Amino acid sequence: MRLLLIPALLLVVLAGPASAGETPRIHLTGNGSVDFFSGPRQLAVEQGMPGMNAGDPGMFGQTDGKKSLWTAGLLSIAIPGAGQVYTNSYVKAGVFVATEVTAWVVALTYNNKGDRQTDAFEAYADAHWSPVRYAEFTLNNLAVLNPNLSASSYNVFPNGTGSNTSAPFRAVRWSELNRLEDDVRSYPNNGYTHLLPLYGSQQYYELIGKYPQFSRGWDDADQASITPSDLPLQSNSQRFFIYAKMRAQANDYYDIAGTFVSVAVINHIVSAIDAIWSASKINSNLHADMKVRVEPTQFGVAPAAEANIRYDF
Repeated sequence: MRLLLIPALLLVVLAGPASAGETPRIHLTGNGSVDFFSGPRQLAVEQGMPGMNAGDPGMFGQTDGKKSLWTAGLLSIAIPGAGQVYTNSYVKAGVFVATEVTAWVVALTYNNKGDRQTDAFEAYADAHWSPVRYAEFTLNNLAVLNPNLSASSYNVFPNGTGSNTSAPFRAVRWSELNRLEDDVRSYPNNGYTHLLPLYGSQQYYELIGKYPQFSRGWDDADQASITPSDLPLQSNSQRFFIYAKMRAQANDYYDIAGTFVSVAVINHIVSAIDAIWSASKINSNLHADMKVRVEPTQFGVAPAAEANIRYDF
């Protein structure tokens, strides 16, 4: 095999300039190692061979196997673990990938649970809470809630309640109800602190299960007239507390989902930092070089490539 390599190497050295119609220019120094090593490389540079620029290691020079810190970091920012694969840290790559998959599976699972629980408590509210009952209670007890007001001053039900007492509660004129609430809460220590948001909004479903002011809108609440000793108004409805727990459960599900989304984001960042560190370690620990030496044969001397790689742990 070596006998075939000798003429092949000579052809590589001589064929390039010959095919271009030029006389080969081989720089001989008298040192066989230098002549066989630098001659072909210098010739390749002078003849403009692809990838053979001055100072470029190419196939005759040094290859160090270094890793790009930017590539390692960006790969892991995009897909945790990808930068570790790039830096040959396969065990850590598996850990980051597993963390990413787990985080998103848990986040999506609990987000879906939160959505289902939200649908459940909203349906419960639509079935058992009514702004009509709440407004009627407020108007009927206005003399206690705020003695300075008169129920006749508020046209909350312009067309009467009729059969419009279920969602979406079109019997209620919301602007008048909010005006009534605003006037009532101007009187101290009656428990009225908020205006009822429009039906269907997120705030609507939050407030009716959060403040005792709205407790009389539940269908199990005692609608009897109140006295000044009943102020500030407190809830006497069990559905109010059941509903509050349902909402709290939905919020807990969303909190867990949000936590694992944060875990996924942190996983991207940590993976990127680790990939950059791993690439940096490879670059600082890897030392590689390649040189050509000559060996005596029965036909004379022949070039032989020698590669040396050292990795410091």
